[in-house]
Amino acid sequence: MSTQGVVDSAENWLCGMRPGGNLFFTALGFWSLNYLTDTVGLSAALAGTAVMVGKLWDAVTDPVMGYISDRTRSRWGRRRPYLLFGSLPLLVAMVFFFTNPHLSIRLSERNAKEQCRL
Repeated sequence: MSTQGVVDSAENWLCGMRPGGNLFFTALGFWSLNYLTDTVGLSAALAGTAVMVGKLWDAVTDPVMGYISDRTRSRWGRRRPYLLFGSLPLLVAMVFFFTNPHLSIRLSERNAKEQCRL
């Protein structure tokens, strides 16, 4: 480690390759594809589009939120208010994401009822 407070390239590379980190989110994205196709019943194209939209949304909002949190001044610190108050909306979003609405079953039931009327 450098003693001058300057990060050399080897140290920077090692920090980027640490275990966990982005690997966790990449694995979660791939597992989401499996969940969306096998459990929820979405087509592979639609599931891939859903994950891609989420990644693109993160690419835009993460730097903006980093800028905002770097300039936040509160009695709890710079990031703690976002972790505390963002956890509840995240919980709601995770419940909605992992709740299978069984859309394919409902759509097939509706189609069957319409065909019975004909």
